[in-house]
Amino acid sequence: MFSKIDKISALTRKALRNYNNILEDVIAKKNLAENVKNLLLSMLYKIENSYKDYEKVKRYVKTKDEFLEDTIKLIQNDCNSIEIIDVHKNENGSVINGDIVTEPSEKRLLYYIYGLNNKSNLETYNIENLKEYSIIRLLELGKQMNISETIRDFNGWSWEILKNEIEDIECNLIYQNLLIILERDPELQDLNNLDEELRNMIEIVAVKILIKNDKNVYNWIEDTYKSLCKEQKLLQNNKEYIEKLTDDKKKIKQEIKEIDELLNNYDLLREKYLEENKKRKKEEKIFSVSRYEEMIQKEKEKFLEELKKCNDLLNPINFIKNKKEIENEIDFIKTIKTKDVLYDIQERFIRLLMIKVNKEDDRKKFISYIYIVRYYSLLWYNDKEIILDKINLSELKYLIIDKAITSNIINKIVENEELNNIIMDEVFKSKIIDLERINIEIGLDMGKLKIRIYDDEMLEKEIELEEREEWKKELLSKKTNKKIKLFS
Repeated sequence: MFSKIDKISALTRKALRNYNNILEDVIAKKNLAENVKNLLLSMLYKIENSYKDYEKVKRYVKTKDEFLEDTIKLIQNDCNSIEIIDVHKNENGSVINGDIVTEPSEKRLLYYIYGLNNKSNLETYNIENLKEYSIIRLLELGKQMNISETIRDFNGWSWEILKNEIEDIECNLIYQNLLIILERDPELQDLNNLDEELRNMIEIVAVKILIKNDKNVYNWIEDTYKSLCKEQKLLQNNKEYIEKLTDDKKKIKQEIKEIDELLNNYDLLREKYLEENKKRKKEEKIFSVSRYEEMIQKEKEKFLEELKKCNDLLNPINFIKNKKEIENEIDFIKTIKTKDVLYDIQERFIRLLMIKVNKEDDRKKFISYIYIVRYYSLLWYNDKEIILDKINLSELKYLIIDKAITSNIINKIVENEELNNIIMDEVFKSKIIDLERINIEIGLDMGKLKIRIYDDEMLEKEIELEEREEWKKELLSKKTNKKIKLFS
């Protein structure tokens, strides 16, 4: 892990003071506690200190001013309160209805701030709703992780992707895939514009992530799978199936009748409300009769929807259609239980990225692709492997290397193509923040080939390889142990 230390200029210090003043005004108006104020200002300082490197490495990001303004606006417009958890308490942070409860960490606070305007909510459980909700949650959580990365992985002088501090590795990887292809933060409509196969694969991963992180969804999936399998079995016997639907209709009508009796009789409604509240814990109590009335009205609406569904299913025309839908939903749940499509998504992503690289002729934009592929190579694929260890990136990397050399963007370090690619492989593994500062030195020493990679004049790493005759011949014919600038 190595990079540079940059001094903050007088102009930058002045800009930071201005943002500090704006944030302090917001803090004062919201009457936030002193420890919250200190954590917010410390967070702002860390963003300021690390953003230049974050921008250099990731490329497709907002300007620092836009980032800071957006952050302060979120606190001003969407945040009601911030509470810092006692460091000695084993509690987790959260953001609910504008109220942030955070661990005493600038990174976690920034993560929660960007969760303030999350709007996703799974009100009605069914497979199609679950798919869309999962995608929305993936985009929301992906954005929060992408934003908090500014101070999670960058500290003003070095860069390291901290696996243990990434809230969800798979979610982060898919979000970064989309961000790189789109060259901006992805939105729901972008997913709708993907080809069907790729969107379906992302849906599968998104639902798997949701099931992993939400016990309610996990339980619903398990119950739904059992229910669908049971219904599929019933469908094999038309007579039994019709009898079940008829019986279900009677039960639903009875439920609707009982709700109507409550809604049409205030005394009975109040009695039922009091009875219901006795069963609930203090924090779960319904605060008024009118609120209880709203709740049972919603229940009635659900029952009416179920009644309509029963009537539709009793229609012979809908029988085959329903049978097919059940089969599809069972297949989908089986897929999310058994199939791993993350690798397939990465292969599709790499092909899309290669198309973009092939088409790009602008020097500045092409340099960005070199940074992007380096960044992607070092992303975590799972909790044990980074992309570079899991996915074969040779075709993508060598496409970039060949085109960069042909376009005089980078220098060819040696003529031997195999050795040059080995050297460039090490560049794609490098954590030097500014790749344009890289110098490379190669030499022979006691039967070994040594490759040294420098951040300007400071050695980042040395790689030692067994000497080969074809390499030795070329190196002996030229001056070795001389630093060669990577970028032209």
